[in-house]
Amino acid sequence: MIVCAGARKGSGIVRASLDLKEETIMKLVARFELASKSTSQLRGLYRDIFNTLVGDDETSHERRNALASLENIRAELASRAPGF
Repeated sequence: MIVCAGARKGSGIVRASLDLKEETIMKLVARFELASKSTSQLRGLYRDIFNTLVGDDETSHERRNALASLENIRAELASRAPGF
């Protein structure tokens, strides 16, 4: 499950609330999952994940997953359109 605050419905990210307070948990998004998304969905997902990185702890496991997910999204977009 991919959980992230401020997510949009249909973006591949789900919102969850734990113990009556919102908490973000970021799971790595694999290239396999990204292949079925449209280019606009990938760009929206990229933006959502990027925005969650702003306040995250630099050493957290979730941050590492988010950074790896961003790289996977970049690679998928690059494979679709030369010059991305």
